[in-house]
Formats: sequence, structure tokens, C-alpha cells
Amino acid sequence: MTQANSFVDIDALTGNDLAVADVPFVFDEDGNPIAGVKIVSKNSNQYQEAQRAIEMLAVKRAVIKKQQIDVKTDEGAAQYVDIGKVNQIKLASAVVVSMYGFKAGGQDATPSPELLNKIFTSKPTWLTQVSLKLESDSGFLPA
Repeated sequence: MTQANSFVDIDALTGNDLAVADVPFVFDEDGNPIAGVKIVSKNSNQYQEAQRAIEMLAVKRAVIKKQQIDVKTDEGAAQYVDIGKVNQIKLASAVVVSMYGFKAGGQDATPSPELLNKIFTSKPTWLTQVSLKLESDSGFLPA
């Protein structure tokens, strides 16, 4: 079977209209998603800007003697792990463009860095789901 007519449209891949992927967290008794988030990919400006900010902070921390971490100590290792978790939450929060099925104060919840930090801190498995989805292009590539 020949795929002579198959191609990938470069304009669709490099355009600003990146696809959004669904990451459901809560399901009804029939397995249908009722609450979750919609995210953009690692290729998005949101992700790239958050990643750049994290990298810039790491560079600054590495050259400022007072902020250097001695990972050979328990305290330093714990600090290093905590920074990694904070960075993971920052990246996951940066790619969330909408959420569904969540209420706050009787109103539909709107994603904000503070709310997403609270959610991902209290539900680390949800953070893992977003992180795993970011690693797969399949949910983001145009059809």
C-alpha cells in the first residue's frame, strides 16, 4: 500500500493555532469525563516562556553563592527535590488554557496560577497526568 498522497502540512505545524488536548481527572459512573483541563503542548508559547523563566532562575541560582544547593546533604537534596516539584507545577499550570467541571464559590472555576498550584499540590496524580500528556505529541498534532 502506497502513501503517496500522505503529507504533513508544515504551515499547520508551525502556525500559532496549536491544538488543545483534553486531560480529564474526574469521571462519572459510566466512565465519561466530568471534570478536567484543556492544555496546549510543549510547542506553545505558554510552555516555552515558562520553561525559559525556570532555566533563567536556575542559571542565576547556580552563580549566586548564597543560593547554590549542596545536594550532598539531606537538606540540600530535599531543597533540590522541592524546586523540581515547584517547576513541574509551574510548567503544568502554564499550559492549562481552560478547565471544565469545577466550581469555586458556586461559580465555574477559571484557571489561575494560584488555583492550579493548589490543585496540583493537593492532587499530585493530576499533575502527573498533565505532565504525561505533555510528553506525547499525538493529542496535539492537527488531524
